[in-house]
Amino acid sequence: QLLTSLALHAPSLVEPYLAPVVKCVLKRLQDAMGDDSLKLVGHLLEVVGQLSDVSGQEMKPFLDDLLPLLVKVIQDQGGVASNLKKEQLHQAYRALWMVVGNTGYVNNFYDTYPSLLPFLIAVLRSDVHSGESQ
Repeated sequence: QLLTSLALHAPSLVEPYLAPVVKCVLKRLQDAMGDDSLKLVGHLLEVVGQLSDVSGQEMKPFLDDLLPLLVKVIQDQGGVASNLKKEQLHQAYRALWMVVGNTGYVNNFYDTYPSLLPFLIAVLRSDVHSGESQ
């Protein structure tokens, strides 16, 4: 939560240390996903989104490590994603949206992960039909 607050309210303090912070967050996110630490996964996803908002294009070098983790959290219905609470899954969607949007990776993203768009559309449809749309 501290990193999220720093990135949100004091981006000039975070920017010079972006590379080591992102590497640390990615490592911790991988560990938390393996341990099924759901609350920590949610917080780390929020940090990732805020860091991408602060740094924008400077996140591009980390996309090869970051995007597969985000896609895995969202699509892994038998693993971490199946246990994520609605709020944490929303954080995963938001982090993905922020990273892709802030880095300008939109066009390449759907070429790299072609199964994600139909999956997201199916999620939206199921939320609309169940009345849980936000």
